[in-house]
Amino acid sequence: MKSVEIIKLINYLENEFPVSQWNVDGLCVWPIVRNQLTIYLDSQEYKEELSESKLPGWIQTIQKIFYNYFKFFNALKSTLIDWRGSQKVEQADAVFLTNTVSRTQLGKKWFDKNAFPLSDIIQKESKFKNLFLELGDSIRIPRYNPSIFLYLWILKYQFIKNKYRKKNFQISTQGHKNIQAYLKSINVGYIISINEIIANYVRVRAWADLFKNILVKVKPKIFFMICYYEDVGFGANLACKEMGITSCDIQHGMQGEYHPSYSSWLNPPQQGYELLPTSFLTWSNTEKRIIDHWAEKTNSHHTAIVIGNLWLELWKNQNYEEIKISINKVHQIFKITDKNKYVLLALQSTHLALTSSLPIIKQIPDDWTILIRLHPNMLPDREVIRNYLTKSDINNFELDYATDLPLPALLSITTVLITEWSSCVLEAKYFGIPSIIIHPNGEKSYKRE
Repeated sequence: MKSVEIIKLINYLENEFPVSQWNVDGLCVWPIVRNQLTIYLDSQEYKEELSESKLPGWIQTIQKIFYNYFKFFNALKSTLIDWRGSQKVEQADAVFLTNTVSRTQLGKKWFDKNAFPLSDIIQKESKFKNLFLELGDSIRIPRYNPSIFLYLWILKYQFIKNKYRKKNFQISTQGHKNIQAYLKSINVGYIISINEIIANYVRVRAWADLFKNILVKVKPKIFFMICYYEDVGFGANLACKEMGITSCDIQHGMQGEYHPSYSSWLNPPQQGYELLPTSFLTWSNTEKRIIDHWAEKTNSHHTAIVIGNLWLELWKNQNYEEIKISINKVHQIFKITDKNKYVLLALQSTHLALTSSLPIIKQIPDDWTILIRLHPNMLPDREVIRNYLTKSDINNFELDYATDLPLPALLSITTVLITEWSSCVLEAKYFGIPSIIIHPNGEKSYKRE
């Protein structure tokens, strides 16, 4: 289902049914349900995968049992190895919740491209002491800006979550059966299960309790996060609401009027949603206007503030020596001359984005180099994708440097960008590079760009 169709369906549900009143133990859970429904609807367009095989169910079950232990020991090992880049849980003015995939290598260390530019500004201008809480399995060390790996508390999170499993919940989902009947009537196979709503609530509630245990020691004035619309982000927002701390989402990619997490929230509660950030920090007035359109109904419980794309501004101004070195490195790797032509193909988080791009890739002249940049969610399948390209008789591609090097450095040699709807379009525009959009979602999202 296309993004515009997803928004229309969600808005129909919000307009026809009292979903903003759905709650578990008094907490409005519609943002969680909305997010899960969006994920399902979006996935229906991308049922095909490149994966060569799927593991048997019993192996997947074993993987899930040990996954949290892996996260814990991986975080512990990385903390010990990169002990100089580790922070302690102690008083701080600002907390940043981020992800290891946000880090990009500059020189010998890994920068947090989404959070560090802002943290550096408030540290210098406001003399704030900042604490970084970092999620993610693909840990990247040594770190330029110190942090704490949040998965050091993953076993405690599991313990908190298990305590809720025996609890009897007060749940209100007026109109649930009518919604289910409507979805069935339009051939949408998603089942909004009451048990699933409770399970999602428990995960979010457990994260909120864990964050409260941390924040009571840190006592921050403000809490920043990247990509709020996951269980961890919902939990962080809830903890902040319950502790009277301002929470802010830092824009990390394309938002626009067809991104369900940032646009078209019909009939929000006047007191706002407890699971959404207090403020949305955007790159431009375009995103701000889209958020203001619905946020103005919440009596300032949700607001949007333009801060610009601070990461790109660092590259434009070349504020750090590491940035100059990174640009020179790209030019040395690809031996840049006036005759070189480079197409940057920025993929989405689904393998079908690659298969749908294949006809266009095959039209690119052999003497051009195709820089194929994987979405962070595709990193575990790098070799599968490489094999797919090779079997498809694509030989003039570069995968590793194109994925691992900082995007602004790659854009310094890019002739044209091709993508479905990646936010790389905005970054390419910033540096004056033309883009070719090959998907209706992208055409809708960037029609004003």
